[in-house]
Amino acid sequence: MASAVDASSDLAVLVCSANVGNAEPTPESFGRWVPDDGSIEDPLASTRYPVEAAGAEAVRASLLRDVLRQAAAGEVRRKFDLIVLGMQEAAFVDKSFKQKKRSSRSEEGLDGSLVGDPPHQQHQHQGASHPPPGVSEVVDAVNRGAHEVEKQANTGKNKMFRKAAKMHMIARGLASQETYKAPELMNPLGGNSKVKENSAVKEGRYDTRKFIELIQNCCPSYKLVTSKLRGEMRLIVLALKDLEGEITDIYTAGENTGIGGVMANKGGIIATFTLRGTRLSFMTAHLEAHEGLNHYTNRNKHLVEIFQGAKTDPNYNNHDATIISHHMFVCGDLNYRIRFGDPETPGKKVRKRNSISKKLTGSLTGRKLNASVTKKMLEKLPSMSEDDPPPGGTPGLDVSEYSEREKSAANGSHFDTAKALVDNEDWKALNEGDELAMALKKKECLVGFNTLPCNFPPTFKVARGEGYHYNEKRTPSYTDRILWKSADGMADNVVPFIYEPCPDFITSDHKPIRGAYMVKTNLGRRTPQLAKNPSIGRNDPQVHLLVTQISARNLPKMDAEVMGGLSDPYILFVSYPSKSVRFCSKKDCE
Repeated sequence: MASAVDASSDLAVLVCSANVGNAEPTPESFGRWVPDDGSIEDPLASTRYPVEAAGAEAVRASLLRDVLRQAAAGEVRRKFDLIVLGMQEAAFVDKSFKQKKRSSRSEEGLDGSLVGDPPHQQHQHQGASHPPPGVSEVVDAVNRGAHEVEKQANTGKNKMFRKAAKMHMIARGLASQETYKAPELMNPLGGNSKVKENSAVKEGRYDTRKFIELIQNCCPSYKLVTSKLRGEMRLIVLALKDLEGEITDIYTAGENTGIGGVMANKGGIIATFTLRGTRLSFMTAHLEAHEGLNHYTNRNKHLVEIFQGAKTDPNYNNHDATIISHHMFVCGDLNYRIRFGDPETPGKKVRKRNSISKKLTGSLTGRKLNASVTKKMLEKLPSMSEDDPPPGGTPGLDVSEYSEREKSAANGSHFDTAKALVDNEDWKALNEGDELAMALKKKECLVGFNTLPCNFPPTFKVARGEGYHYNEKRTPSYTDRILWKSADGMADNVVPFIYEPCPDFITSDHKPIRGAYMVKTNLGRRTPQLAKNPSIGRNDPQVHLLVTQISARNLPKMDAEVMGGLSDPYILFVSYPSKSVRFCSKKDCE
């Protein structure tokens, strides 16, 4: 396994994902999420949840030996080669901006009416007609300005009102621009030259400036490979400065799956580039929230939409990033929840309630739960029969066919059960109820991707602050995840050795996660050569296949009346997308 940490060719990759919660992270919180200057030693030494995957222990031991040797020799200690930051709800405003707006609007409303006037009198000043119920609240909030909007966003009960109020407050805050020094960015078109405009003083959003400041202070040994902002989502890729000349063909793309399939509050961003002969892709995503089968199904569909819509490399515009990459990583607030009592496959018996009772009463910590408390928790589990359909159903099955009880499952309906398992540190039982694990097993999303079991507390939904204090209105769930997929024959080239949450990140209702992976690159490895053919250019991205000498036996007689009982055989080539295969004659291929 020594080669797994060979600094001359293989890469130590750190993938970090955080739902920032539309709040400015403190430098301390950011430092608990992203190791100081990419140090490998710090997370290795401090992790509370060691990874048990094949090869992980050997990688950790080898890295620690390298760190000790480098420290004894006075050398620079090993750092992560790549750091990938995927962020969701990563838009926030300057607190001083909000304070200025409060004072500037203390005497006069946004439209010239007095703030003290009742809402209906403010409409009368404009001569406006009264909007329908619900919409009028939004109009009044807009007229009262950013301070009132933020206040109502926190206290209003109308969902439509809260969303509009939040968007209005953020939009006004982000419109405030100041000058800042932009970091140097590697050429996105594949060369090694720097993009000149990035070294200039520019104007930009407050939150973007703050993230740049946090990254520059935390990771001074790194250069920015690419940075993509899409609505409230961000994808930032950093590389050690020594790798700058080796990274080429940098492309990014994104797809929205929010309201109406247009809003960028949900969706994904993908970045693709080549390093040491290895094509790498990274995706951050923010999927639909809430508990219930309809939301689960939409999350699966939105992942497909992101992959189909966010084609990164224009040379392969018929293929998504999973096909054109040697290795791809997906991270984000995927919003998959914990659900108990669901069947795994149609027609199979579901777990009996008493099996969950055993989980609750026989935990890893050896503690026993009060029998009456256990009974109350189990009564809250949905009573499912063997005939109930699986979560997410089957392709083409209308969600309306599911029972109304399942579709309308309330948020937090499994809170007591999940919280008891968290208190007992029964990670195995929690993972058995994980929707993402179910979906991967049944190939309902992210087919071919791998992820580690979450042997740590659920990352959602918690009070903003240190530790895990769960909100009873939501079932504690592993919403924040990291997955990876390798091309055929390369599965052993990725070894995960860290996978953990960051409980000391205090400014969000999610706890960020991070995963460390040793990636064996293709540098120096032999690759098959195409046969010499003048029609195949050196940089031609096509693969030429020649099929010959096809034979068949015992074909059914499909046209006995017309052809006298003879068969009429044919071959059908099917590709996805349909334009992936182009046929040529034997003469063309010679």
